[in-house]
Amino acid sequence: MLKTINTILIGGMLAGAGVVYYLKYDAERATTRITSLDRMIDQERDKIASLKAEWSLLNQPRRLQELSERYHAYLELDRLDPNQIATIEEIPLRAVALGDAPKPVAGFAAGGKVGPSTPNIAGLIATGSIGKSTDRIHASNDHPIVPKSIDPRPNDPLNAILR
Repeated sequence: MLKTINTILIGGMLAGAGVVYYLKYDAERATTRITSLDRMIDQERDKIASLKAEWSLLNQPRRLQELSERYHAYLELDRLDPNQIATIEEIPLRAVALGDAPKPVAGFAAGGKVGPSTPNIAGLIATGSIGKSTDRIHASNDHPIVPKSIDPRPNDPLNAILR
């Protein structure tokens, strides 16, 4: 009987030692992982700081003014006139040809006011009532806005600076 209890206690002691050994190395692995993550965070902070410094260097007004003057013909930039700044209310609406005018959607109150008879927008989209009138407006425009190509002059020194 005593021999059996001793065998059970020795087995329990070995199992406890194994669990402690496993927990010790698991904690060491977690510490190593935390250390590597701290190192990576510090590296990212250094990168962010250097990128902020580079950004502030690139955005210096004197440098931008020199680049603007050097590449004035290429960029076709003009100085901003204070009279060009306006509010949304001061911007005139675009004229639409009579044949291309969108048809009013049933249920909207006159004058663009939203009233109790305003239809469900999701229902209008599902039925296609909204898309049909706006498609005619967009089709009547002269040309869609197409951005300038990114690299119109491959050997241009400005492109070398921007890359």
